[in-house]
Amino acid sequence: MRLKLTFSLPGLAALLIASCGGGGSSSSSGGSVSGLSLPDSMSVVTATGSSGGGSTIAPGAGTGSFPADCEYFTDESFEHVWDRSIEPLELINEILDMTGQTAADEMVNEGAYRALIDASLAEKGGESGGSSSGQSSGTTQEFEEWTVRSTREDNDSPMFVRMWVPEEEEFFNGMIYGHGRIVEEPSDTNPFGKFVLNFAMKETFSGPLFFKGVLKTESAGAGRIGFSFFEEAGKGLSLPHDPGEFSDEVMVRVDMAADQLSGVARVRNRFRENFGPGGDSGILSEEYLIAFNTTHFLRQTVGGDTELFHRDQFERSTWRYNLYDAEGSNIGNNVERNSGFGIRTSGGDFGWVGYWGMWLEPGVTVNNGDTVYREQFGPQQGDPAAYTVVKAPGRLIQNTKNTLALSEVDGDEFRYWEFDQQTYTHSEFKVVYEHSGGTFTKTDVWDWDENEWVALETPEVISLSPGDWLHLWSDSLGGSINYVYGDTTLTYWKEVFVDGDNADLFPSSVTEATLYGMIECLRTGITGAEAEAGDVYLTEGSVSSPHTFEFQKSDLALYYDPGSGLAQVGLASGQEPSTGPYMWGMRTGPLLPNHPNTYGGISNPWDAWNADVFYVYETGHNDWNKTVSLTDSLGETVSFDPPLVFTYTHSTDNDANGLSTHDGRTVQLEYNGNGDLWGIPHDGIDLNGDGEPDFWQPEFSIADGVAMGPSGTEYVIKATETELHLAEDSSGSTSLTLDGASSLELPDGSDFTNPATVEKPVVTDPPAVIAGVVQ
Repeated sequence: MRLKLTFSLPGLAALLIASCGGGGSSSSSGGSVSGLSLPDSMSVVTATGSSGGGSTIAPGAGTGSFPADCEYFTDESFEHVWDRSIEPLELINEILDMTGQTAADEMVNEGAYRALIDASLAEKGGESGGSSSGQSSGTTQEFEEWTVRSTREDNDSPMFVRMWVPEEEEFFNGMIYGHGRIVEEPSDTNPFGKFVLNFAMKETFSGPLFFKGVLKTESAGAGRIGFSFFEEAGKGLSLPHDPGEFSDEVMVRVDMAADQLSGVARVRNRFRENFGPGGDSGILSEEYLIAFNTTHFLRQTVGGDTELFHRDQFERSTWRYNLYDAEGSNIGNNVERNSGFGIRTSGGDFGWVGYWGMWLEPGVTVNNGDTVYREQFGPQQGDPAAYTVVKAPGRLIQNTKNTLALSEVDGDEFRYWEFDQQTYTHSEFKVVYEHSGGTFTKTDVWDWDENEWVALETPEVISLSPGDWLHLWSDSLGGSINYVYGDTTLTYWKEVFVDGDNADLFPSSVTEATLYGMIECLRTGITGAEAEAGDVYLTEGSVSSPHTFEFQKSDLALYYDPGSGLAQVGLASGQEPSTGPYMWGMRTGPLLPNHPNTYGGISNPWDAWNADVFYVYETGHNDWNKTVSLTDSLGETVSFDPPLVFTYTHSTDNDANGLSTHDGRTVQLEYNGNGDLWGIPHDGIDLNGDGEPDFWQPEFSIADGVAMGPSGTEYVIKATETELHLAEDSSGSTSLTLDGASSLELPDGSDFTNPATVEKPVVTDPPAVIAGVVQ
């Protein structure tokens, strides 16, 4: 396995993100001195023209009635070229992409301040991986905090940025230090501006550097622009590496015309590692030479063949989208979501609460019944609103039935669990549906120890007989799937977390809801050892005699009533499994809001999975297995908008590249606000030949203006961030040469200036910037 830029990415990203906010200068509120920004991206090569695989505007774009000044037309969209030769520069582009969340150019001369970054908005090109067994779908909002100080003496002087970022990794805790000097911000004549950024990380302030680097603009003369990038991390390339150790060195030099229409680049990555049975790898190196002009892009791996690509022909791979209202008073503008708000604990620590739960600063905890206060910004706003924390040991999930034709999931992947009654162990499989034969086939099994999928030597068709049902999980549809053998459709459920404001369970004045379960009903007082052994369920109930549970509005916990009094469902106090499938959490089977013998379609316990509405209770020792919410002074639950969830069926007309590859593919989309759209499946790509995917990209991209929503027309979509993948020119005919690239001098770090010389200032004020918005 090759570890490439893995450890240096979080640290470098944190540093440069905190260094400035891109997108233009603005005056600070403290005076007339304006801040300076960094570029939005620093690409080696850009695409020219718009002759990709298809149009970026859908043929049936539903935007004809939009006002000319609406946000659909005024919101910016960003595109940049991706190529494996410039993969190290993805790091820089991701960094610059996130700089807008710090607004350092707006905070110049305001003193040191705290900035919170929603890290989930920057995730791209990777996959979290792992299994979701027993775990809810959805995204947890998580912030990272930087301390930043930007200064500028006057509008004729450089802007300086110093930053401090606590870095907490599984195997390392330390501090990122950074210092930036920005002389000139981007312009039409100088798209990169003029700046230098130094960064480094230490475990302690007086300790040695764990990694260091420098990013700076370069110029080779009049009408030329460019930049260099140097970064090194780890033990050191020249030293022998023990198991688990690695070192990495990246050197980049780019020189181009100021109009970015022609140029050359040289990229070298040297690394050394000791992972797995291969032992110490020794020093390995990968180097690319690059040249481009108005029509072509030429690259060569040093020692390998040259490859030629069209610069004006490409395929789009979109990572972020916005949704816009297609009708009503908000037509053409962003779909508004009440996502959450900032809070303060009684001890003065900052946090955030929203639909997905609560985020708190590292080391801060709140308990059930604690009081927190809504964060206020600005003077003289009166006493902050107080709320009571409701911290429940689990979360109840409402499932609403939907159906989908089997023909629309041909080739789709699902997850499937089997429980061995003799060994009390679960196995999780990857299953593929083939419509031509009507078969569900197990292709891979999940390795719990290595946390990876392992291909089965012989794929195994799941044997089904008339009347048999199959229970699966679909990542693309976002939830549980049921299939009854012989049906032409499968059933899936839209999932919504239940809180005290749920009118279905808690209509006016109702504070307790009775639920009935028959299969996979979790016990009470489960020990860690019992969970590890798989002993978590009650004996199976029946249609006439189900198990009775009670879900309470006051604490959002589920209780079992065996006839002798209520007892809380799940792990006993202080218990948690240290191995096995229930490390991720545990779930009940279907819980019905009415007695099962009142349902005409339920004749055996397993029929409950096909009820139009049922509930599932999830619990466990992990934060994501729990519910954290707030109640106000009247005892009412504070509600936040859940994601907009709806199915979408792809087509050639809707494809940003005009491709028919995924025609008829149906997925469940989930929208949480600007840029935060989930549900499009991703393909893994093996870039280094080690047999493991190390880069991910969406299977398809949606054209601008496509109508979508629960009824198909409520919203329209627009891409806000897209990668462009250049098309290969098989002719190989070009006037380009790599002579200029091979003569470029690579940076060696000799111009690095250590930024880890000033300790982090203490800032007690609330965060001044949250996800790019100055508070």
